[in-house]
Amino acid sequence: MDKKHLKLTKSRITRPMRRIIMAILIGSFFIISPAIILYTAGYRYDFQEKNVRQTGVLSIDIKPTSAQVWLNDIEIKKNIPIRLPNRAPGTYHLKIERETHKTWEKDITISSNQTTYIKDITLLKDATPTEIILDQDGIQNIYGTDNSTNILILTKEKDIYEILAFDTVEKTVTPITRTATQPEISVSPFFDTAYILIKEGLTQTLHLVSFENPNNPTTIAIDSLDLELQWNESNSFEPIYIKEKTEIKKISLNGTASPVSQTTSSLWYVDSDENTWELKDKNLKQKNENLSIYIDEEIEDIFHINKDRMILKSKDGFVVAQYTENTTHDTHTIFGDPTYFHRDTQEWWFMTEWELVSVYADGNSNLLNRSGEKLTHVTLLDEDGVILFVTDEKIKTFNPGYYIGHDLFDGNTMQATPLLKQRELYFLRSLEGKNKLYQLDY
Repeated sequence: MDKKHLKLTKSRITRPMRRIIMAILIGSFFIISPAIILYTAGYRYDFQEKNVRQTGVLSIDIKPTSAQVWLNDIEIKKNIPIRLPNRAPGTYHLKIERETHKTWEKDITISSNQTTYIKDITLLKDATPTEIILDQDGIQNIYGTDNSTNILILTKEKDIYEILAFDTVEKTVTPITRTATQPEISVSPFFDTAYILIKEGLTQTLHLVSFENPNNPTTIAIDSLDLELQWNESNSFEPIYIKEKTEIKKISLNGTASPVSQTTSSLWYVDSDENTWELKDKNLKQKNENLSIYIDEEIEDIFHINKDRMILKSKDGFVVAQYTENTTHDTHTIFGDPTYFHRDTQEWWFMTEWELVSVYADGNSNLLNRSGEKLTHVTLLDEDGVILFVTDEKIKTFNPGYYIGHDLFDGNTMQATPLLKQRELYFLRSLEGKNKLYQLDY
């Protein structure tokens, strides 16, 4: 045998050795293959908890879609919407940014076998307000609604009040009416309508203004000072109820009056089903259904009633009570003033100087925010549910879904009106003894 074959014979793997190698390979297959399958399926071993946990998913769908997304300071180079599977459970720092916008960042938690959604977010522009130059001086207040493109401006000059309609798209001003007495102006929480009530002598003049076409208000002369008003939440064409003496009527935008009910009580309310309620001797009655509920409180006004709960104003605050048939339950008191009605969720927001509380349609309530700065005005900022807070020194936002806020403007601020569809904010500032109107894109 030559040397070459002798070397091969000496290095040949013996039969027992081959069996050992084969057993190792087979064992490795049955160990590694399930591990690979489990890993592919999203299972990971948690060395801290010393157990196997399934991964989670992170889903990001925000506006603008051109924003950059960073997860634990690592840029995710994908286009929004983004779906990141197989993420180990735990806490991550998420940052979303775009040039000319305010950065959105938050610590988020990805849970085992669950999807964490980051959605219903629109980044706020990092903009500077611009002054709206008007020919009129003496601006007192501004009024608007979420969906309108027009706002009303109340001015006073030489003891004459004037109400103007300002078209925020065309940037034009149209006079609506003038008066020597201070007008009462109210904006409907339910529809894009306002009224202007002017009392002169023994008569009153009611102007109904649609924000869609504020240049052509409906004017109604009322030969009495005995007038009570309530907004109608069920019909935008007939936006208001008026009570003269004992008769309740609903008024359409063209001025047509239709009878609704009769009541001798000064505490009355017409709900969305056009049921008339009246409070007499602590008995709250629904006249249409012959329903009577005893109210063990001194009530000053009926603020709002739906099919599940009532909100009644007392001397101490607002009494919220759920009711069924002829009894109330789960009664509690809300402090502060009603500042906004959320049309989509049917909830009322009540504001004190330091807190914002929501009263839901079912009668339950929830603390939305507690502020360290004195609040002067609160309203909805955008369709994603972001809240706008106005204080004496700044305008800021708060997202109750993510507990994140931003400062929009630092400086003394008065009344503010966001126009949601245009994402424009109009507000007043007092400078050099005059109130000036500003616009801020957000």
